Amino acid sequence: MKKYLYLLFLLNSYLFFAQQYWNTNLEVRSDGVTEIGKYIDFHELSNDSNDFSVRLFSADNILKSSSSLIIKGLNLDNQNLSYLANSRSLLIGWNRSSGGGETSFISNQGAGSTGGFEFRDFDNSGNETLLLKIKGDGNIGIGTANPGSWKLAVNGNIRAKEIKVETGWSDFVFYDDYKLPSLQEVEGHIREKGHLKDIPSAEEVKRNGVFLGEMDAKLLQKIEELMLYTIQQQKEIEKLRLENKKILELQSRIEKLELRK
Repeated sequence: MKKYLYLLFLLNSYLFFAQQYWNTNLEVRSDGVTEIGKYIDFHELSNDSNDFSVRLFSADNILKSSSSLIIKGLNLDNQNLSYLANSRSLLIGWNRSSGGGETSFISNQGAGSTGGFEFRDFDNSGNETLLLKIKGDGNIGIGTANPGSWKLAVNGNIRAKEIKVETGWSDFVFYDDYKLPSLQEVEGHIREKGHLKDIPSAEEVKRNGVFLGEMDAKLLQKIEELMLYTIQQQKEIEKLRLENKKILELQSRIEKLELRK
């Protein structure tokens, strides 16, 4: 009997604490669901119902806070979610002791939703700037909400130490069956079109841009064609030198024969 009285006392004390400090009621339903009223108040110095530091409440099925909520340390299934002291940084999924640092962010493509994530910034005047959008199909937009069919779309300049592009190459120019256009054909195309064959015009580039890998391959094609032209011209030069040498030798013989006369 004393045990039941003690348990009843503890339950009443808990309910009193919940009512006084959380400003709500604790309800355990017959189906096993536990409910804590409409909101929870966290008091710093007073238990007055109108004097609370943070109020957590539900609105539109979203857990919201009445003011800034800083989490100094929270462990979620052995993964840490913690606020760095003296900074504005939040560590998610980082564990100093075990070294685990992987964190999964999961979006739900519910009815009428495409899923994904957005990162936005608001200044002191309330102006909103979209920083990054990750769509549900995995396409990413930086500075743009519409990456389209591109895996990465950037509205702005990109700076990098190095960029690797995997694409086809233009060594087919050196194959025996490659038809190298004559310089006369090249000249005719330039006069007619105003640009090299297989190279987009300035208007096309301005309108559609270029694919770096494809353009590098086309430029290499022109360099290799130039190399073939250079080799051909060098052979012609060597041939002319040999012919010129023979002409000089014949001229020298004729001069000698004329002197003998």
